Amino acid sequence: MRIPDGVDFDDAAYVTLGAIAMQGVRQADPRLGEIIAVIGLGLLGQLTVQMLRANGCRVLATDIADNKLELARRFGAEQAVSADALADAATSMSGGHGVDAVIIAASTKENTPSRLPRRSAAARAGWSCSGGAHGPAARAFLSEGTRAAAVHLVRPGRYDLEYEEKGLDYPYGYVRWTEGRNMEAFLWLVREGKVDCRTLTTHRFDIEQAEQAYRMMLSARSPISASCSSTGNTVRPSAAYRSRPPRPRRPVG
Repeated sequence: MRIPDGVDFDDAAYVTLGAIAMQGVRQADPRLGEIIAVIGLGLLGQLTVQMLRANGCRVLATDIADNKLELARRFGAEQAVSADALADAATSMSGGHGVDAVIIAASTKENTPSRLPRRSAAARAGWSCSGGAHGPAARAFLSEGTRAAAVHLVRPGRYDLEYEEKGLDYPYGYVRWTEGRNMEAFLWLVREGKVDCRTLTTHRFDIEQAEQAYRMMLSARSPISASCSSTGNTVRPSAAYRSRPPRPRRPVG
């Protein structure tokens, strides 16, 4: 995919995360002026907050970490509160009606993130789970909303060999937002200044220090984003990668 003029490589490196966050927003189907709750403010959550603001929505954000709440406020969240204050904040923002949609951007097998929205959402609120909450409560609340969806990566198109490797696109009129079109839309938002990735990048490493970068990210108590770059002009795949046989085609049907 071509990086548009005005977007540097560091920002473009967020394109996959951005497409996942964008698909989560699309599945929640937020409308202009609606109040949307975002649960979980890691990288996906922070990108989601910015996209919702660009979409003309009012954002109520929650997380267990104070520094993430502060960052969400910088990105335009009208209120960013702890989990125990979520219901009261939703009541205050909505005049007692509850939020119009909930996006869970937290990755956990626990039920806590999925239980939070029940007292905060309107009766016919939309629901979207982009972060990978897998508990029984997550499955239960996704079955209750009138606009409900669990988001799996950046679909449609993801893991489709015909699409990803052969370039056979889905018909525009039938599948408007594919993996690639979500990525293009995300890069456009970055170029237009609607999404700020640079603030999310806390560390930069040379590609030879990639192992060190991964160790640091796995040991950090707060999620961080690290950018790795090459000192050479070209990054080539390793010999082992080049010599791999092609993946077998998926069976049809």
